[in-house]
Amino acid sequence: MNFSNELNILKINKFCFRKRKKAYQHMQAIAVSLWRLALQNSFPSEYEIIFGAYLCKKNSHIPINKQGILDPYFQKVLQSYIEILNTHGDSDFTEVSSHLINMLQLSKVNNDAIKLKLALTIRTMYNDIFKKLI
Repeated sequence: MNFSNELNILKINKFCFRKRKKAYQHMQAIAVSLWRLALQNSFPSEYEIIFGAYLCKKNSHIPINKQGILDPYFQKVLQSYIEILNTHGDSDFTEVSSHLINMLQLSKVNNDAIKLKLALTIRTMYNDIFKKLI
């Protein structure tokens, strides 16, 4: 998955390699947790089975080792976004964007504008995922 638009919104320079890698991992986790939320809304009784099968597949954007186990750091990050989305659902993505900004320890300058732009981008990502399900 390409998250260059999101990285630009976060104003992470190309040469901030560690911060870019961390942001990319978080955006991957957000995308996977949005996929789970869309499944939960579309297939309330079967979403856990479908999501489990999705995680076990060798997807290029999900860090899985040769034994088929999720990377522990990614699993922890993914769980944090799943918990946030379980609380707020698909009605408000500002909490997700706030959490991402806090985890990346971005400067406080224009955080509200960045948070709003990122929340709107996450909503667009969710809508795209939801459309693909239907």
